[in-house]
Amino acid sequence: DGADRGKAMAELSTTSTDNALDRWFFTFMAGLLALVAVVGFLPNSMAILHGTMVNPQFLVHVHAALMFGWVGLFVVQASMIATHRRPTHVYLGGAGSLLALAIILSMTYLAITRFPTESPFPFHSLVLFQARRIVLFAAFVALALLLRKKDGDTHKRLLLLATMVPLDAAWNRLDFLHSFGMEGRAIPVRIHEFIVFAPLIAFDLYKLGTVHKATAIGGLLFFGSAALTIVSVGWR
Repeated sequence: DGADRGKAMAELSTTSTDNALDRWFFTFMAGLLALVAVVGFLPNSMAILHGTMVNPQFLVHVHAALMFGWVGLFVVQASMIATHRRPTHVYLGGAGSLLALAIILSMTYLAITRFPTESPFPFHSLVLFQARRIVLFAAFVALALLLRKKDGDTHKRLLLLATMVPLDAAWNRLDFLHSFGMEGRAIPVRIHEFIVFAPLIAFDLYKLGTVHKATAIGGLLFFGSAALTIVSVGWR
């Protein structure tokens, strides 16, 4: 009996440690994506405030506020789980659903009205780029919400991927990182995105002994569709 109790206590201790690692890992990943967003957009924001950059139309500011709200909420939601405040996490999930819908609408509006007049890329490439961003974000969020009660592990991985989708706009603004000697930024951006994505693969291998299906399939969709956008502009 004593041996059984000791074994049970050891298993409980290991499980508790694994659960803590799980909770805080995703909080760390959320914070990392938030850091990318802040560092990427802060210089532009300061330039607009100081009048050294043209102030964009009002709806661009709305979209930016929605995106920062999403990233901030992602950090808060992860921290709620990490600190055992699940009821608050569930309550805020409703706000997250509405916020995601607003982001999809704002991305669609800007893709139709603003980017076609400003982008140097061919129209077909622009359509593919914007469609990828909108469709992947919507699909990852919708599936994450659908599985939130049935499969928490898939839920949080899909939300991580959803948050990564629109952050290519932030990566594009990190001038000091684009030092690969390549013309354009499409490939360097994907390299940096994979560097951020790689800890999730390592975490899965450590915890599960394999790559989680959401990480594998979601990652293939994320990077595979990104490769199509690169090909569409002739590897520029």
